Amino acid sequence: RAAFADAESSRRAVESELSRARAEQDRTRELRGSIPAHLHEARTLLAQAAGLTPTDLPFVGELIEVRTEFEPWRDAFNLALGGFARTLLVDVADLGRFRAAIESVRIAERISYEGVPTGVAESRTADPRTLPGRLDHRSTPFTGWLQQRLRERFEYVCVDSSTELAEHPRALTLAGQVS
Repeated sequence: RAAFADAESSRRAVESELSRARAEQDRTRELRGSIPAHLHEARTLLAQAAGLTPTDLPFVGELIEVRTEFEPWRDAFNLALGGFARTLLVDVADLGRFRAAIESVRIAERISYEGVPTGVAESRTADPRTLPGRLDHRSTPFTGWLQQRLRERFEYVCVDSSTELAEHPRALTLAGQVS
């Protein structure tokens, strides 16, 4: 009987763990990019309160991806972009309604958001020597604005060594050091 009780207890523990893993798998099916599940869940609550869908409120990090040939730069780009990649984008036309609707929503996670104009024309001319030129962009109504913002704030020239940092007004090393 003791062996049976131990086996049954183990079975229930494994069953519980499997149930948690399946629930996590279901939650992550709709995630894009490197946005953690807890941020997606917080976004979902905010979107529901505002009468929007989560896809109406993309995180910057969901709209950009390091081009394959520049994959070794991923960690440096993550360091350089910092919290900007975790910024939630809200169509400026929805911003007032969004702010009013989320006022009473309590979430455990701090979410930074920015109202941005949509429909800004996309550009294809970023210099491949720079951080913005080494990214691919998902085509959305926010993409043109995002490309402009990346050029304004993050147009770091990607250099091979810290000795080259002083050669440019803005530069980034593979290790993530910026000047």
